[in-house]
Amino acid sequence: MGKYMPNSLDEELLEQEAEEEDQQPSQEEVDQYILEQEIEEYNQQQRLAEIQKQKQAGSADKAKKTKKWYGRYKKAGIVLEFLGASFPVWGPIVLVLGGALLVIVIMIVGCNQTGLTGLVTRAASKFFPIDVCKQLAFNGGTSGGGGGGASFAWEPADLVALSGVSVDSQTSDPRVRQCMLGKVQQIVGAAASAGVQVTITSAFRSGDFPSRHAFGEAVDISIRPPPSQPWSSNPQIAKLVQIAKGAGFNPPPGDTIDEYNHPVERTSGGHVHVEFNKISADGSYCAPYPNPPAPS
Repeated sequence: MGKYMPNSLDEELLEQEAEEEDQQPSQEEVDQYILEQEIEEYNQQQRLAEIQKQKQAGSADKAKKTKKWYGRYKKAGIVLEFLGASFPVWGPIVLVLGGALLVIVIMIVGCNQTGLTGLVTRAASKFFPIDVCKQLAFNGGTSGGGGGGASFAWEPADLVALSGVSVDSQTSDPRVRQCMLGKVQQIVGAAASAGVQVTITSAFRSGDFPSRHAFGEAVDISIRPPPSQPWSSNPQIAKLVQIAKGAGFNPPPGDTIDEYNHPVERTSGGHVHVEFNKISADGSYCAPYPNPPAPS
């Protein structure tokens, strides 16, 4: 037999087998791949374990909070149950104390009011075992701007209702001191004799310090029907001013102010203002105060 000589086909097969051997991974590469897969699987298991741990911790925390709030609600329920059961004991006490507090607040406010409200409150306070308004009285105070000064419950104890004179229906508190009443009656009577019809439009104004109205020693007198303009030359106004001064309302005992022609800051409507002046905290030119000291 002759020597075997590879043909081209055999050569191609050999080359193909060699290429396939080159393409197959080596044992070292296979081992490296397996190791990487195992590491990845381990890491994934670790992540799953961490997630599960976080879920368990969250559930435990939620359960702890739920238990805490439940405990609070339970305690609140016990308290409410106790309050409900004991209401017949403490309920009437609270109602009485609340009612007493409400009465005190009403009296404090009412005693310091002007007009009918203050008058009724001060009258009602006398029916208590003690005169509430008198006990709540304050001494002292300063004047305020248009609308009144500081409001205090002090008032002279000898206030009387205006009588024998015409009083306007809008007058908030138609009272003056006993020593003032006769002077007001004198002015009104003299004005009527002179053909000037007048009415009292303001008298006592509780708490309106330092106005003499707050002491029951001032009144505002208005002509009715209202005098014609110009007021500066109206004979009725001039006559009323003359009569008031003639009744003794001249310095130092008192003052007569023509607020028709010389209105002051708080003047509301034309009138003639007359007042007695104060001497001290114990009294004025009208008379000593029966319950000094009076606010300044």
